[in-house]
Amino acid sequence: LVTGVGEIMRRVTPLYLVARVAADGAPDTARVMAFNEDLRADGYREVRELLRGKAAFRLGLTLERATDLLLLLAGMDAYHVLVGSHDWSHEEWVDWTVSALAEQVFGRTA
Repeated sequence: LVTGVGEIMRRVTPLYLVARVAADGAPDTARVMAFNEDLRADGYREVRELLRGKAAFRLGLTLERATDLLLLLAGMDAYHVLVGSHDWSHEEWVDWTVSALAEQVFGRTA
């Protein structure tokens, strides 16, 4: 999952950053960005359900909070900060994301 998402992050993050800046002054771009974010959230809700079928989530984690964690940890902003701004390698981001999701979603170490 994270490896496939990582490949998408590698390609999409630069476009996302440009669109995010453009959205500040362009209402049409802002609407497209909001629509895209809704689609991304829907996709991660489906991923959440697939993951939930494989292992129990950590005690007390709600379904919406699990989705929030997926959106944050396997998202373009986290990818940009770590890989684009702090010189992490793509592989380091993948490893960290797997570990963070294992701990935060499942209460386990990767």
